[in-house]
Amino acid sequence: MHKRTTVGGFLSNFTHGFHLSSSTINPFTSGYGNVTGHYNDQAFFDENGVIKKQYTYEGNGVGLDVGLSVELVLGFGEGAWEGAFNSFNLSAGAFSGSVYWSPGGGGWWGVSFGPSLGLPGIAFEETVYTPLTSSD
Repeated sequence: MHKRTTVGGFLSNFTHGFHLSSSTINPFTSGYGNVTGHYNDQAFFDENGVIKKQYTYEGNGVGLDVGLSVELVLGFGEGAWEGAFNSFNLSAGAFSGSVYWSPGGGGWWGVSFGPSLGLPGIAFEETVYTPLTSSD
């Protein structure tokens, strides 16, 4: 878990980064498809400056979210950036975005948005983040 209490103010609980993901979520197949976060790079702030961490994620959902996206990820919270996350995702074909949160108390919440290639749609997704780098 990252310690963010000594930085104070805005940066102490802020994160930013980007992710590259693909999704096949649709109502026409059994299992409704899945979402895969091929790469997520996040920057966190602590008393020593910026800490960058990399992750992958995968999960499933309901609705319609078929395509590829590269999105900027902005968030607030505390604790480890791993485990369960939920999101509402919206795609307009060439642009996509989401509102996300980690379920339960505490954790992270935020938005992501950026260019995409795929079908227009909206979906609710449940994913699990796994670190590619060690957690401190």
